Amino acid sequence: MVLVVARRLTSEEKPIMVKATMEWYKSSFCETAACLEAAPVGESAIAVRNNAHPGERHLEFDRDGWNVFLDDIAEGRFSNL
Repeated sequence: MVLVVARRLTSEEKPIMVKATMEWYKSSFCETAACLEAAPVGESAIAVRNNAHPGERHLEFDRDGWNVFLDDIAEGRFSNL
């Protein structure tokens, strides 16, 4: 199971701004503007965004959820999509 750490903020919380210095990575197989990019967020999370719209919101996965997602890809669980 992949855990997405995306939720509505409470009134006491402020949105986290993506730093311009985040280092985004995309697959070497990406040949179009329709790819996902990933970037580490500290040591506890991975941010994922659409590279066609880099200024828009991104999703964050905790490291365990991200690793499960990568394992599922390696095992071909999304090959029928």
